[in-house]
Amino acid sequence: MPPAKLTVPELLSAQAGIANKAAIAARRDGEFDTAASLFREAATRSDDRQRSANLRIREACCLLSVDRIAEAAEPLEAIRNQVVAMSAAA
Repeated sequence: MPPAKLTVPELLSAQAGIANKAAIAARRDGEFDTAASLFREAATRSDDRQRSANLRIREACCLLSVDRIAEAAEPLEAIRNQVVAMSAAA
């Protein structure tokens, strides 16, 4: 039996889930730099705005945990801009 073919959205969703689980494990192990990168990867691959914003917040928290304060501002600013754009469209 041939393997099932995934659509691009299904593949991206699966990749986002894998990156998220890896990020959670890295954060649990105290690897905050790695966790931040993985949360960002998961957010990039997520097709859900709310989920993406949540993952970017996790990224920022991990960056703050290793005193990368200036870098932590970027994901938060991206979320802010997204919310402003959504408010303007409403």
